[in-house]
Amino acid sequence: MHVLDKISNGINKIMEYITIIMLAGIVVSLFAQVIFRFVFHTGLTWSEELSRYLHMWITFLGASIIFKEGKHLNLTFFIDILPTRFRKLIDIFNQLFLIFFLVLIIYHGIPLINIVKTQLTPAMEISTAWVYASLPIGAFFMLVQVIFRLKDRRHING
Repeated sequence: MHVLDKISNGINKIMEYITIIMLAGIVVSLFAQVIFRFVFHTGLTWSEELSRYLHMWITFLGASIIFKEGKHLNLTFFIDILPTRFRKLIDIFNQLFLIFFLVLIIYHGIPLINIVKTQLTPAMEISTAWVYASLPIGAFFMLVQVIFRLKDRRHING
């Protein structure tokens, strides 16, 4: 398990750095927009769009971090009253369902990228494939973390 932990932690660190850089990009672009609007009396046409698309990337890549740390939203009221054996079974079922769902997102997300690759964003005029790629790429990194989490059952309560 030691090697898997290192891989999982490495992926998590990379995702953390990428999301921090993207968040900084949002802050800088929106700050520049405010400065240009109020100081120079003109706006940047691309800053809001860039912020929106970076936010999408942060959402899906950040979800990978949340899955690694097991901090995603859980409603465990009924599960907590079950015996440990049933909790473990429900947790395994949840992890398997997540794997199925994430594989579906990847499977349907990749063709979607090919469909929209010729469309351009209005302000920045980049391919919308870059925007839509956040979904299957984020789902892939979530899938990796869920699989590592399923293999390492130390996180299960009980």
